[in-house]
Amino acid sequence: MKTKKMTIEPFGVTLMVGTSDEAWKEHHCDKAEAYGYTLRHKGAWWVLLQDQYQEDTVWHEAHHVARQVNDHHGVDTTAEDHEADAYLQEHVVRLIKSAYFNKKGELLPIT
Repeated sequence: MKTKKMTIEPFGVTLMVGTSDEAWKEHHCDKAEAYGYTLRHKGAWWVLLQDQYQEDTVWHEAHHVARQVNDHHGVDTTAEDHEADAYLQEHVVRLIKSAYFNKKGELLPIT
């Protein structure tokens, strides 16, 4: 998959999802040492993932993104009240899945 640019709503935040070796190298991350990685770069949130879709890794990295985006925008969540994190995490997972799958649920080719 090529790097995909998406928008995290309701904040209008840019989310970049990349699986290419180039994307990992650009961010000085070793693709062989992690299933996924989340970072902030040039005003965008980045999720670096492996070429093959891995459900658990996507949910894991989406959790990081949701917490970071909410925190950055002043959405205060706690262990007792974290619905905002949960809903945003679901949204981020849907965005990431759209980078891997077409509307019929078929895995997109890796390019």
